[in-house]
Amino acid sequence: RKNSFLNYDESFTSTLGNSIYVKSELLSKGGWTVITRKVVQISSDLVLPNGVVLEYRCVVCATLKLKHECQSDTVSNRIKPVQVVQILCTHLSGGRFEDQYMEDPQLVGERRRQMQHCFDQHDPAADNILVGDFNASATKTAAMDGYWQLLRQQFQTELSATHNLSSADFYAYMMAPFAALADTKSNNKNDDDGKNSDSWHLLYETLDGSTSRFGHVVDYFITSPQISVVPRSIKRVRMIKEYMPWVRPTADDDFLQPQEHELDEYVDGN
Repeated sequence: RKNSFLNYDESFTSTLGNSIYVKSELLSKGGWTVITRKVVQISSDLVLPNGVVLEYRCVVCATLKLKHECQSDTVSNRIKPVQVVQILCTHLSGGRFEDQYMEDPQLVGERRRQMQHCFDQHDPAADNILVGDFNASATKTAAMDGYWQLLRQQFQTELSATHNLSSADFYAYMMAPFAALADTKSNNKNDDDGKNSDSWHLLYETLDGSTSRFGHVVDYFITSPQISVVPRSIKRVRMIKEYMPWVRPTADDDFLQPQEHELDEYVDGN
C-alpha cells in the first residue's frame, strides 16, 4: 500500500485510471479464461494554457475466452466453437477543469482522437464491447445547454468580457466522441482489418435518468457489429452509499421514486 492505494505501481503516472472486474465464479466455474489484457494510453502529452499537464487517460482491454462442451448424453462430446469477448473500458478527457480550454488548438480534437484510439484496439477475432464515461451526452439536451451557459459565464468572468463560446463550437467539442463513432460508419466498409465501417454500434442514446450529478447521461456501451443483441432493459445502479458534503445527490430522488419502467436501480456517476 502506498498513497492509500493497494498494489501501488511506481510506473503509474496518474491517479486517474480504469478497471475491469470479472466475477470470480465466471473464472472458477463458468468456463471463462482471461487470455490477454493490456492498458493503452489514449491522451496526448500536452500542456494546458494554465500550465497544467493534461491528465493521463487510457483504455483498459481484457480478452476472455469461453469454451462450451456438449452434454455427455449427446451423440458426441465435442467442444463447440470458442467464444471470445474483448471488454474495453475508458474515461475520456473532459469536465469543467479541462473543458474551459476546449477552444485551445491543442485540445480541440483531443476527445475525438482519444475515442479513435479506443476504436483502434478492436479485435476482429472477438466480440468487442467498449464501455466508459465519455464526459458528454450523445444528443443535445437541456443539461448540455445548461453546461454551455455555465462555461460561457466562466469564460466571460475569467478570460474577457468579449469572449464568446458559440453553441456550434461547444457541441463540436463535447460530441466529438460520437463524431468519431460516425466516422467508423463512413469509412471504407471493405477494410479487411475490421476497424472501420460498422465496427461499432451505440446501444442507447438516452436513459430514464442521468448518470452524473449534472443531469447528463455520459456513460455508454458500444459494441462491435457481430453483436446484434438489443437490450431488453438497462439498469442504472446507485453505487454511492454516502455522499461527500459538496455533492448534489441527483440519483436519490430517482431511487426513492422509481419510474414505471424496468429501470428500478440507479447510478450516480460520481
